[in-house]
Amino acid sequence: MGSIGPWTFLTALVVMGGAILLANLQGSTMSLETADSRQELLLGYKMLTNHLENGSKMKDLILLRKGTFRAPSDELERLMLLVAESSRRFKTELQSLRALEPALNEVAPSLKLLDKMEQISVKSGQLDMLFPKGSFDVRFVALEYLATQMTSSTALSTSYLDPNKERRAWLESVSKEFNSIREQIISSIETCQII
Repeated sequence: MGSIGPWTFLTALVVMGGAILLANLQGSTMSLETADSRQELLLGYKMLTNHLENGSKMKDLILLRKGTFRAPSDELERLMLLVAESSRRFKTELQSLRALEPALNEVAPSLKLLDKMEQISVKSGQLDMLFPKGSFDVRFVALEYLATQMTSSTALSTSYLDPNKERRAWLESVSKEFNSIREQIISSIETCQII
């Protein structure tokens, strides 16, 4: 059996995560009347936190690439810094938003399949970034396009589950910002600034 690449896992992760989060949507928001609804909300925030954590590490990747004399192009570095800064800022904001009612302090549920898919996807993506087989810029753009899509989709899906207005508005802004970054990635490809 051949190895499964990051595209397969990222795509499966988006589909699985979206299916789980959207499975019980009713109207624009859900109440947290049931334990299942609460668990889905916590899972959405867990997934979003993981996406933001991974995105915030872009500065480290830039330093690593420069340290090996294989720095990314100027445009790609700009996009990487944009992802890192947005992820770091949203991750910090989320810490205080968790305290709003209903508070999100308990540990999110663990879905072994989803957790394993995310582990494999992250590891595979890291290997592609550290030891690319071909152009780093092309591989990065492909992976980051999917990563920004996952972050945007996870934030938007979670906003449908959260009964707190302030967090919902925040989640919608996260979704819009990562969608904007994805559009910038596309624009950079179309204008041949990256590859």
